[in-house]
Amino acid sequence: MRFSTRVAFKDAKQRRSFIPRLWARMHLDTLLEQGSSETIKDEIIALSEEYQIITPYTSFLVLETDADRERFKVKRRFQMARRQAFLRRGRDNAVFRSGAKQMKKAGNWRSRLRRLGC
Repeated sequence: MRFSTRVAFKDAKQRRSFIPRLWARMHLDTLLEQGSSETIKDEIIALSEEYQIITPYTSFLVLETDADRERFKVKRRFQMARRQAFLRRGRDNAVFRSGAKQMKKAGNWRSRLRRLGC
């Protein structure tokens, strides 16, 4: 059974980014059912890397920092700007909160020393 419809993809990257990945997932399933010849494996790997979908022939390693990438000699293949910005904001917030706690502890410590006349 086959269905078809007209679809406008002009906003796919902004609001409907799931559509290309959905197609890729379905196409990968079809390819996986076709066997494991080198040609099919190569196509599966290429699609998997392009759409960032894990398959029996691929996996993904997520490293948090460029220092980790350098340490493990891993080349960055994908730019995940939104995810990286989200993680960076989280890290920056955690560092800020940690610094604020440390500053408060230091202030309390100085206040105690002053009260003790030191």
